[in-house]
Amino acid sequence: MVPKTVLGAFPVLLLMACDLLALPQEKPVPVDRKTLSQFAGAYQWGADHFIYVRFWDELGKDQLGAFDESGMARALYPLGGDRFFVGASLASPVPLEARVSFERSEKSTIKSLSWQPEGASARTAKRVDIYSEEAVSFNNGAVKLSGVLIKPAKSGRYPAIVLLHGSGAQDRNGLLPFSLFLVRHGIALLTYDKRGVGDSTGNWERSSFQDLADDAIAAVHFLQHNPTIISNKIGVFGVSQGGWIAPLAASRSKDIGFIVSISGPAVTPAKETITFIQNEMSIDGFSDQEISQAVRLAQAALDYARTGNGWEAYLAERAKAQNTEWFPYMGLSDRKDDPQWEFRRLNNDYDPLPVLAQVQCPVLALFGGRDLNVTVEQNHPIWQEALRRGRNRDHTLEVIADGNHVLMNAKTGSLMEFPTLKAFDPGYFRILLRWLTERLPGIYE
Repeated sequence: MVPKTVLGAFPVLLLMACDLLALPQEKPVPVDRKTLSQFAGAYQWGADHFIYVRFWDELGKDQLGAFDESGMARALYPLGGDRFFVGASLASPVPLEARVSFERSEKSTIKSLSWQPEGASARTAKRVDIYSEEAVSFNNGAVKLSGVLIKPAKSGRYPAIVLLHGSGAQDRNGLLPFSLFLVRHGIALLTYDKRGVGDSTGNWERSSFQDLADDAIAAVHFLQHNPTIISNKIGVFGVSQGGWIAPLAASRSKDIGFIVSISGPAVTPAKETITFIQNEMSIDGFSDQEISQAVRLAQAALDYARTGNGWEAYLAERAKAQNTEWFPYMGLSDRKDDPQWEFRRLNNDYDPLPVLAQVQCPVLALFGGRDLNVTVEQNHPIWQEALRRGRNRDHTLEVIADGNHVLMNAKTGSLMEFPTLKAFDPGYFRILLRWLTERLPGIYE
């Protein structure tokens, strides 16, 4: 698999940037997660326009983000009390774009937020209770998976979607920026901490894709016993690695009613790893010679993980590379007992092609035209051919032209570009909602 993104390093870099630029009275201050959690919720700008405040650890541990249904996404930097600010892009505090303050009721509960752009009038969004959240847990064998069931506030029975993680130690919040808006249209969401993360037991680093797919199936079966969920209208929604897991789960269980895949690979993790290294390093200006050296190192790591042989050859390649500028891209350990080797051994040669050909439920697969990991050229044709070969009668494949790996509007698709991005492509929200509306009668646009 591609290495975990470098996003975890950005919060430290951003604070350093604030210090270097000496922003007057506008430096983030540390605030604990419990205090920040009181601001999480839905806020309404207008009749059909909402903004959501949620934790999104892709921006850093315990980092609040604001996600507008227009696609806008920003990290919220606390100033203390009920005051925050946002920068002019997703994950950079400079230049300052707007000041955000939360207003309280007489009972001291949060009742609204005020968003005041620099040099412009403030806008106010009222806090609204358009969904409910229930802490839940379910089991896949000995593994206990914990998360939250988010349901529309409007009473009734709902179709539901199980959210399936991308790579790494993702928690229950990781995919909500992609999907939370669906709840106000009448769809429930079940999102859970990946095994070994948060309140879930087990260990994802020592698990196969089959194990993770069985976790997803267990989530579907859990929902089928909930009287507020329509038991034959439960789908799975996977992003990146979740795009491997979702079809695998559907091929193993007829209880899965549909699949939504975002940047789902149609090649092995080993092949995707090489593609990512080549594309990312090329975009970032490395020479062909440097890229070839990086690929040799990646291949040595893949060979060792696959066979258990060649450790010394791998260490020799690693030693040659460790002082290069590109070495941090690789995320490769020098310890034999690192669990990444087990995860790679179990999964690097997983071939999704036979599984895709077995999927019979409706499928929506979206790809970013600027995705350097799961490229349209490499993956779209395989998805198309596999679904046709398997005679899947309801599949839709769409390309978001300017979308990167997470369907945010991008120029290059590089990881290094990520903090400067501003918004998810609004076409993504329209395509997803239209597709679901056509297949889930009773939900509301």
